[in-house]
Amino acid sequence: KFSDFHAGKIFLAVYVICVLFSITKSSAPLNIFVSNIYVILNTVFAYSGLSVIAFLLEFKQKSAPLRFTLIILISVLAVFVSFGMSMLAIFGIVFDSLFNIREKIKQFGGTK
Repeated sequence: KFSDFHAGKIFLAVYVICVLFSITKSSAPLNIFVSNIYVILNTVFAYSGLSVIAFLLEFKQKSAPLRFTLIILISVLAVFVSFGMSMLAIFGIVFDSLFNIREKIKQFGGTK
């Protein structure tokens, strides 16, 4: 199910390594490789972020057409969001990957 997708801790570890490599001065081929991995991981985290939103909308029992419309609207708006907001969203996904917030919401928030 889309709302159950998690980026996982391995993706998170590779992401941190890419960020650390991007800070250091290294050879051009390594920088290109790290940049490509960074872009791929940003895409994975964006997909994971949409799955968190889908989970929250599903948990709040919103209708399927409304969930779909909101996911599409958020996806389109994300293209125009500033870098700071993107980092905030990635921080949220990292937090979800580390602490599995969705399971805690399920445990304390209801029967879903």
